Amino acid sequence: MHETKIDDFDEEQIKSVIKAVLSKHQDVAKKYRNGQKQVIGFLVGEVKKKINQNIDVKMVKGLIEGNI
Repeated sequence: MHETKIDDFDEEQIKSVIKAVLSKHQDVAKKYRNGQKQVIGFLVGEVKKKINQNIDVKMVKGLIEGNI
């Protein structure tokens, strides 16, 4: 099974999901900002759950890092 590219989704929709995840998990976002970079995997997973599709993890990770 191939992963769907993020381009298949409206980028604003993805950003909206990311903002919701970061808002809900402010404690995890704070850990990331404080140097615990491994928590990014949790945040990516939460975004994937909300989108309910397989998407390009590297691109989602980049968008999260740009919004954290």
